[in-house]
Amino acid sequence: MKTLDVYYFSATGNTLKAVQALCHALQAKGIQSRFWPIEKTQPPAAPDGDMICIAYPVHGFNAPVIAERFAKTFPQGSGQYFFVVKTGGEPLKINGASSVRIVKRMQAKGYRFGAEFHYIMPYNIIFRHPDDMVALMRERLYQKVAEDAEVVANEQNIPLPACAKARLVAGLVRIEHPAMPVIGKTFRVVKKKCIDCGLCIRNCPTQNIRKQGDKFKFGNHCLGCMRCSFLCPKGAINIGILQAWKVNGKYDFEGAKASDTPHIIRYCHNSYLRYFGIDKENKKD
Repeated sequence: MKTLDVYYFSATGNTLKAVQALCHALQAKGIQSRFWPIEKTQPPAAPDGDMICIAYPVHGFNAPVIAERFAKTFPQGSGQYFFVVKTGGEPLKINGASSVRIVKRMQAKGYRFGAEFHYIMPYNIIFRHPDDMVALMRERLYQKVAEDAEVVANEQNIPLPACAKARLVAGLVRIEHPAMPVIGKTFRVVKKKCIDCGLCIRNCPTQNIRKQGDKFKFGNHCLGCMRCSFLCPKGAINIGILQAWKVNGKYDFEGAKASDTPHIIRYCHNSYLRYFGIDKENKKD
């Protein structure tokens, strides 16, 4: 049996759900997976798995800083098969360049790149996806992981779909990396909503939130992952200039009910239809 080491960053749980689904399909093909959260894991001195996966959520058409830094410090390999799992809220082609830096760094360290798998999962910022769309995401995820498990099991190589436009957009929007620590300092806790559970402090992947007396302080290490605001049980986190895009509260991913006439939002409408495999006639706006 082969061993796959999965190093993942999952801001609000979507990426972990997706990579677990893929690994479940891989288990049936004789590949056993081990999971390592990037925020709590130091790169191994020497990788002993047969395969390597780095998994992350797309942040502004790029990989998040925490995933890129992890890949940068990863040790030298010896030809192990390597692939990427990423999740995002929309199936746009301009997401295609998000893994370029990670792949280049891993290849330079001696890893053999195989493929990148992109799964569409519900937004934790910008707006909330309707339940019937979440159900479509779930159904499509389970279809795709069955197909993608074949690629991994056979150690196939599929080049990155990083067109020139995607590279340009990713390069321009990388301003988010230095900008989020600044924006994150403007986050605040709305006292009248807060129940002082401390979940935001405990869950922050960069330990960017602390309490000083009766006040919450946000430091300058914010990743923009939205874990604090999305998972707050009372929606008590104000995310500064991003507040209009705030989404609060978990989705019932497994329990979301499908519809015979699913509501596909107008934003990226045709891209969603293609991803879900829906004919334009068989849908509702």
